[in-house]
Amino acid sequence: MWKRFNELVYWHTHPIPKELKEFRQSVQINGFEFVMMRATMADIDDMQAIEREAYAGDDPWPRRIFEHELNRTRERLYVVLRQPETNSLVGFMGAAFRPGIREVHLANLTVSPHWQGREIGTFFLSYLITLTKQNHFQRLSLEVETTNERAIKLYEKFDFQIIRERRNYYGPQRNAYDMAQVFSKKQLGRGMN
Repeated sequence: MWKRFNELVYWHTHPIPKELKEFRQSVQINGFEFVMMRATMADIDDMQAIEREAYAGDDPWPRRIFEHELNRTRERLYVVLRQPETNSLVGFMGAAFRPGIREVHLANLTVSPHWQGREIGTFFLSYLITLTKQNHFQRLSLEVETTNERAIKLYEKFDFQIIRERRNYYGPQRNAYDMAQVFSKKQLGRGMN
């Protein structure tokens, strides 16, 4: 009983598995080879640069936001995908693991325009869904700008549902949808206990 209690306490204070604290992994997506690893402070300039490219000049998150997120290593996971030959950043994904409400929140998913349409976003989303299920979180949530039809189609392909619309979330006249996917106990591999 105490062992289970201690495991539960540890999970609530360290929701990201130990093996994801530091890793470097080769992945193949749609015939291309990439290196995936946990994002570090050294990645921030590249992350901001592809945000600027991907969002047509909109200001990226300020550096201090990225620094704050990357320093929260117990409950935040930011992953970058790089081309091994050039070390150029292809895309990144960031998520908050919230054990108190058993939710993972996708905070950021950005793919360089050069790599869009090549299944990179699909890979990141599949990866995050797998982590969510493996670690027994019941819900995966996100916000997306209502005009970002490409992203909305991707999320709907993965069975995300629109929960509500948030007015002026991204600024004046720039609304967002809250979207979520809820996993059953069976989907989480827990049977019907």
